Order: sequence, then structure tokens, then C-alpha cells
Amino acid sequence: MVTSGLFDRLDVSPFRLAIHLAMAFVILALSLWVALGAFAWPKQSSKLGLPRWAPFVLMALVFVQIMFGALLAGSDGGPAYADWPKIGGEWIPSTAFGLEPLWHNFTEDHATQHLLHRSMGYLVAMVALLIALVGLIRGQGAARWAVLAVGVVAMGQVALGIHTVLLVSPFWPSLLHQLGAAILWMAALVCARVAWR
Repeated sequence: MVTSGLFDRLDVSPFRLAIHLAMAFVILALSLWVALGAFAWPKQSSKLGLPRWAPFVLMALVFVQIMFGALLAGSDGGPAYADWPKIGGEWIPSTAFGLEPLWHNFTEDHATQHLLHRSMGYLVAMVALLIALVGLIRGQGAARWAVLAVGVVAMGQVALGIHTVLLVSPFWPSLLHQLGAAILWMAALVCARVAWR
């Protein structure tokens, strides 16, 4: 990854950055899963109140969202569209998916990157809220706290993402938004661990 910034350009390839970040999040998930198992968490009886697969679906969506965010950040596309809820004054940017071949849009076209990252963010937030709502109504024990954390963190992450866009992606809000992604990922994994037990 580092060598990609040593020859043709000074920054790192967005694609390599996304792969590097994906590996970090997989390691984080495995480490947290093992740690929860080592501490036999939750110790008391707990029930998620959702199908066992639901938190894993949320984790998959969060993972895809993180990858879209990595491609956007890696190509320095954050400041490209500093308006919300529209993107460059349009609900669906007319320039999105305009590059050939198609895969260049994911790493080079900021309109496509913003459209994908924002759209997936809305989907993640809706699924997280649904899981939180059902879990709060039907869950028991530590699982209720886990789903509450998922809902709160997801809403905080959306608010922080919008704030970052409107401020034209300054360093600290962008960094906090990335930290929020890691916390949401871990909260979803905790829900998955409760559902698995």
C-alpha cells in the first residue's frame, strides 16, 4: 500500500486503502468476538428478540458502507460535494457512473462515491434502527443494551456524517466519523455475539 504513494502520486491508492481498512476491520471483529467469548459475555441469560442472522446482515451492510467511505476518503472526495441532502444540487448526480470502464467510478468519480456512501448510510441507519426497535421491544437482558447501543451509535454516525459533509470534510470531524464507523461495527458484532449464544 505504501509503495502506491511513492511513484505516480504522493497519496495512497483508494483501492489499496480500502483493502487495508477491510483487513483491519476483520481483525477487529475477530479480536472482539474472541474477547467476548473469553469473558463468557453475556454471563446472564439474554435474548435478542430477533432472528440470529439479523445482526450479521447489519454487519455486512456496515462493512460495505465502510468500504465506500474508504474509497471516498482515499480519493480525497469528501470536500467535492459540501451540500446535503442533495449532492451538487441534485438528488442523484447526473455525472454519477459516467466514467468508463465502470469500476473507475468507484475510485475516481466523486459524484458516484458520494451517492453510494450516502445511500448506503441511509440503508444502514434504517436497518440499525429497525434492529434497535425490535430488540428493545422483544429483547431481554444484555441484548437490550446491545441493540440500544446500535441504534444510538447509528444515529450519531449519520449526524456526524452530515456534519462532516456540511463543514467540507475537515480533519477532526472526518476522523471522528471514521471512529464512529468502528464503534458501530463493534456494536453490531456484540449484537451478533448475543444472537449466536
